[in-house]
Amino acid sequence: MGLSEAQKQELIKLQKIFKQYEGIVRTSRDPEQISRAKKEMKKIQDQIQLLAPEGVSLEDLVVSSQGSGKTKQFHVLGDFPMSKASPHCDDEEVNLLYTAMLVWEREFIPAQGDTHTKLDFSWSMERDSHYAVLENCKRHLKSLTDTLESYQKATRDDLKMQLRDMRQRYTRHFLQEGAQFFRKLRDFWKKVQQDIKEGGTRCLNKDDTIYFDRKLEQASYFQGKKVRDMVDTTVTFLEEVLGALNVPEMKSPQDKR
Repeated sequence: MGLSEAQKQELIKLQKIFKQYEGIVRTSRDPEQISRAKKEMKKIQDQIQLLAPEGVSLEDLVVSSQGSGKTKQFHVLGDFPMSKASPHCDDEEVNLLYTAMLVWEREFIPAQGDTHTKLDFSWSMERDSHYAVLENCKRHLKSLTDTLESYQKATRDDLKMQLRDMRQRYTRHFLQEGAQFFRKLRDFWKKVQQDIKEGGTRCLNKDDTIYFDRKLEQASYFQGKKVRDMVDTTVTFLEEVLGALNVPEMKSPQDKR
C-alpha cells in the first residue's frame, strides 16, 4: 500500500533523527550518552517499522520530498519541502516565504529558546522581541490567504477585479514584512555568530549539545548538534531565505535624507 505524504514526511523526519543519534554513537566518549542514543535509535526503528512494515527506501523519500524550485540549490533551505501558503496560492515567493516561516517556527525557535541556547540578558530580550514580528507577518499572511479564498468563491466580475487588487496589495505587504523579519533575524544571529567566533561570552553555552525532549518537543533538525553549529546553520538558512526571496529593502524616510 502506498504511503501518504504525511507518512513520507514522518519517515524523513525519523530518518534524520536516527542519523543524528548514529553520529552521537560514533563520536561520543560518554557511555551514558551512547546508551541513551542507542535506546532512542531502537524506538525510532520501531516507529519506522510501524509506518512502513513492508520496508521503504528512505533515501528515495528524501530525494522525492526535498525542496522544489528555488530551494533545491540551497544547502539548508533545500532540506525542507516547499509548502503552499494556501491551496489557491501559486506565487512561488509567497510559498517560499510561508515555508521559511513554518520551518523557522517548527525547527529553529525551539533550538534557540532559553532551554537550549542561553544568551545574556540583553540579547535574550532582543531574541524574544522577534516573536511579535513573526506574529505580525502571520497577520499579513492571513489577510492574503483570506483574499485568495474569497477570490475563488467570487462570481461577479467587479468583485473579482476588486479582489485581484487586494491580492496584489496583500502579496506585496506580506513579502515586504516577511523579508524585513528575516533581515532582523539575520542581523541578530550574525552578531551571535561573530561573538562565538571571537570567543565572546554573550552566548553562555556555545559548546553545549542540543537534545530535545521528544515527549514535549516536535523539533528534530538540530538534535545532537552543538549550539555553535546551530548558530552557523541559522545564519546560512537566513541568508539563503533572503537570497531566494530577493525582495528589495524598503528605506525609511530618514534613510533617504
